[in-house]
Amino acid sequence: MGLFTRLFERKERSPFNITDGVLIRCREGLEISVTVPDGVTAIGEKAFDGCRSVASIALPDTVRDIGGNAFRGCSALTEVQIPEGVRELGDGAFFGCTALGSVGLPESLERMGDNAFSYCTALSAVTLPSRVASAGEMCFYGCSALSSLTLPEGLENIGRLAFSGCKSLDTVKLPDGLKTLGEGAFSDCERLTSVSFPEGLERIGDEAFSQCYRLGAIVLPESVKSVGKQAFSYCGDAKRLALLSLDTEIAEDSFRSCPSLTELVLGGTYLRASHALDTWQIIAFVRALRTRDLSEVKRSELYPQLVVGLYLMSEDNRLGAEARSLSREVCEMLIENKRFGELGRILSAGLVSSSELNGLIAFAIEKNVPEMYVTLTRFKDESTGNSGGEDRFSL
Repeated sequence: MGLFTRLFERKERSPFNITDGVLIRCREGLEISVTVPDGVTAIGEKAFDGCRSVASIALPDTVRDIGGNAFRGCSALTEVQIPEGVRELGDGAFFGCTALGSVGLPESLERMGDNAFSYCTALSAVTLPSRVASAGEMCFYGCSALSSLTLPEGLENIGRLAFSGCKSLDTVKLPDGLKTLGEGAFSDCERLTSVSFPEGLERIGDEAFSQCYRLGAIVLPESVKSVGKQAFSYCGDAKRLALLSLDTEIAEDSFRSCPSLTELVLGGTYLRASHALDTWQIIAFVRALRTRDLSEVKRSELYPQLVVGLYLMSEDNRLGAEARSLSREVCEMLIENKRFGELGRILSAGLVSSSELNGLIAFAIEKNVPEMYVTLTRFKDESTGNSGGEDRFSL
């Protein structure tokens, strides 16, 4: 066998096509375990695309970039450790790696492309590195086993559909630096029960949490400027909405089909309805409190609560007489719902007379709410100068 023949066969046996440090393509029929040689600085686009037999890949520390669709469809790949020094993951880098259960992302990573880990249906935990400022569109779309998500404080934007369809997520803590939640960012996360929204968040995109059926209380900080169309639509378990700013712009169907939504905290005003509230009602209540004009909501069952709430918020003397006449009804609602803070504000504002206070104490006994009975009797004793009173509450 000649020298040329031996060199040709050795070249043919090499599993990789590498040019100027870029791994351009691997040959078909790779072994289950693959080690990329030292000196490779980039994994090119589609370099391992469709290599369905590869279960593990070792990347050298010399790699700095991983191109688009580099490992797309490596359906047997179970884990990968991306080395420190990698700055960028291209679009679709690990798209459809359905067996990928864990991935280590380096602190050097700065950009995560669109669809980077879409449909990695076995991926259970993700920690984004601190230098990642934006999570690309659909970057973890359809990762149905993802149950643990840690987002860095430097993250400013979560792209469209970034975590949509992550059906195993139950809690999400959004980082303090976040400014924007893109369209459908966490939509169809059907087990999601709790989301912590940070002060500093400005925009919540259309359908951002649509079909998060189990999402409970929604508390949006003062910094939120806009809530998009159907942002929280079909959140069937959402019972309470808190808008800490009356200047937040709400789209007309932001809270569409939320059949459990009966409690609102608007600015500092607590409201409780006997039926589910539609988005247009919420918008009307916000506008009434912001403009201090209650004419639009005069026929609402929440009108008494709005009058008292607006009086407490604005100290408008024109509302004083009406607020006093309606305070008993509002206090009874607060007693039943154990809203200590709001009840205390009404009592401190002098909207309740001595005789009405006695009636409220009796109401607390009737409704079997001992905590409120204690609060009311303590307030009565302090206001009359008594050091204590007879405990007439029995369970």
